Amino acid sequence: MANQKQVQKRHFIIDHCLRDTLREYTLEDMLETVNTALGELGIRPISERQLYNDIAFIQSEDGYGAEIETQRVVRLDEKGRNRSYVIYRYRDPNYSIHNIHLPELQLRFFNAVINSMIDFSNVPMQQWLSDHYTKLRSIFDGMPVDTCLMMDDNPFLGGKKAKDFVTIFEKVFSAILNKQALDILVDTSAYGVIKGCLHPFFLRQFSRRWYVLGIMSHRPNKIFTFPIDLLQKVSFSKERYMNYPFNPEEYFEDLIGVNDPGTPPVDVHLRFYGSLAKQLEFNPLHGSQRSHWETINGEPVLDVHLFVKQNLELENLLMGFVGMMEVLGPNDLIKKYHENLRWACSKNGIALKD
Repeated sequence: MANQKQVQKRHFIIDHCLRDTLREYTLEDMLETVNTALGELGIRPISERQLYNDIAFIQSEDGYGAEIETQRVVRLDEKGRNRSYVIYRYRDPNYSIHNIHLPELQLRFFNAVINSMIDFSNVPMQQWLSDHYTKLRSIFDGMPVDTCLMMDDNPFLGGKKAKDFVTIFEKVFSAILNKQALDILVDTSAYGVIKGCLHPFFLRQFSRRWYVLGIMSHRPNKIFTFPIDLLQKVSFSKERYMNYPFNPEEYFEDLIGVNDPGTPPVDVHLRFYGSLAKQLEFNPLHGSQRSHWETINGEPVLDVHLFVKQNLELENLLMGFVGMMEVLGPNDLIKKYHENLRWACSKNGIALKD
């Protein structure tokens, strides 16, 4: 379990103790309760110092801003003697970190996001949002409707099949959550026409397009990536779902886009000019980007190195920088870039000299 999830689990257990009006929790009682609950979840116990830190965080403005009070009570100890103890509880017994109110600015941002999603006809879960909008609106009662935000959506994705796209997306999403296999028919440029059983495990959006990643029954060791708008037929399969140990951070670490060519990452050496160079200095193309300024023929240029796999998305991305960029390596990428330039020139009636 990720560290952040463990921290959240601890906070929820402490929250339960602090709002329990039937029991008075000392720090020792709370530590025992927390560690017992963590043990049942397979999580290591925490120290008294960590419990202090968690309570301080729950009280802080950076945390939940909860008002926690301490009271002195007298109890009989194990030897039957009166002893003074300090107990911890919320000042308001109805308070809980589960029903915390967000700051006004965050609420207005969420309100704008929900409104912008409802405006699109083919956003996944859009129908659910519309059906439940009245309930969601109760959170924003009295708040102005802000129209200062627009999501980068392609309203024409799927053309006349936009409704089918949403239906298929929700079916794929459901299959991932419930670990169900899907019988699919898809026609892609990468794999051609494929008909078979897909075991999906991840959804990723790139360049305003949604993709599903999964393995096929006939090739359980290979990850397939399909654009959802190209899935022509999708139905729940009777085959047993096959789990795949997928780590998205590792998988996408060396990729621009979603398609893994199955080759190792390479040092991509690029050189950018003009306004684009200034833009990419602080808006890197990839997390691996390393750059520095040089002066060539009196002109400042940004020299860039990326450590990524050479795939179609990278090649298409570089074509968008024609006229403002040089490709300096590796040789395979230089060759592919020149081929794409020649093809583009020939299609636009531009004659090239050998």
